[in-house]
Amino acid sequence: MIRKTFYVLIVSLLIAAPVVAQQKEGLTARVYEVKNRRVNDIFQLLIGLDVGLVNESINPAFNTFTVRADEQGHAKVAELIRKYDTPIRTIEFQFFLIKASTTGEGLKDGLPEKVQKAVKEVASLTRYKGFELIDAPFLRTREGSSTSSINGEGGYNYRIILSNPEISTEANKRQIKIWQFNVDFTRQIVFADGKKSIKDVAQLSTTLSIDDGEVVVIGASQVEREEKSPGAAIVTIITAKIL
Repeated sequence: MIRKTFYVLIVSLLIAAPVVAQQKEGLTARVYEVKNRRVNDIFQLLIGLDVGLVNESINPAFNTFTVRADEQGHAKVAELIRKYDTPIRTIEFQFFLIKASTTGEGLKDGLPEKVQKAVKEVASLTRYKGFELIDAPFLRTREGSSTSSINGEGGYNYRIILSNPEISTEANKRQIKIWQFNVDFTRQIVFADGKKSIKDVAQLSTTLSIDDGEVVVIGASQVEREEKSPGAAIVTIITAKIL
């Protein structure tokens, strides 16, 4: 009885061996090229797939890596690259920096219709009724850029900083997310003796999400009061467009 069992085990091993050999023979190595993104970023997305990743094959000079897999595995790799290896897009931001006061009239000349509507909404929701355009700078940057900034001088000096803008297209909706948005306003003060100093007027720091083509009012920061006046505010209005 023992001898028969031993023979059966040998036969089973002889049958299984060709099957394992066939599975290994079905694996092939292929070199994949990343055309738009960083090769390491795409390679990291493959971790967890049932494919053989050849770590030593990553070549930043040619933006390539090698995968060993069966046909089904190679199909998964190709689909992932197709989905994520997309061209890096440019985003254009337009800023409207507006001084708001409790008296006066709304802005009209030179402002897009959407921005005029946003100013009217600010007037309807706050005590500010008069608006004066400080500046209307625009900035172009690429998605994923670490830091982009723009400066301006005038009645108020300002500095705008954007960090790590990203584009998402979930639910067929193109949205721009800014992980860090900063806008600082300063003013030059001249004393009676002729000495000059820079005074901080308003600061704003936040994360920001904005739809493609949307107009967003991100805040109204109060600036210095003048005598008995209730003081003014600086309203920052942003539009964003994916090019």
